[in-house]
Amino acid sequence: MSTSSQFTGARKIASIVNKWSAGGVATTTNQHSVPNCKSYASSSVAANALQTMLSISAGRGALNFVSAYVGNTTSRTVRIKVTIDGTVIFDAATSATTVTNDGMVAIGSYGTNSLLATFQPVEFKSSCLVEIASSVLNDSTNITTLINYETDA
Repeated sequence: MSTSSQFTGARKIASIVNKWSAGGVATTTNQHSVPNCKSYASSSVAANALQTMLSISAGRGALNFVSAYVGNTTSRTVRIKVTIDGTVIFDAATSATTVTNDGMVAIGSYGTNSLLATFQPVEFKSSCLVEIASSVLNDSTNITTLINYETDA
């Protein structure tokens, strides 16, 4: 009898390539209502300093959706960095934006209505790290990260 691990166990993702992966793009995503995602607010840190939104350092699982968007009209860039099993698979920043709800999606996708979000399972064998940064000093709670993930028993 076969198991799913037989087919996915040898695969290691090196990078995610999508609309935002080259950087310089900010899109009004209206992702603030993506269902089944946990919302993480940014904290007060130095401009362009990475802050951890999710860190799993021991265990297997899958990262299904990662996005970040701005909550007001202050001009800023938003950066998302995703590291799976020690390999950076996504690291990009938006262009500067002053539009509320502008942002990017690192893993997964969404339709014109955020209720049409699509999960893109990216498996990890030992670790998963999601970090964000804002170009604004002390940009506390103005960047929201949405994440959906699962862990194996």
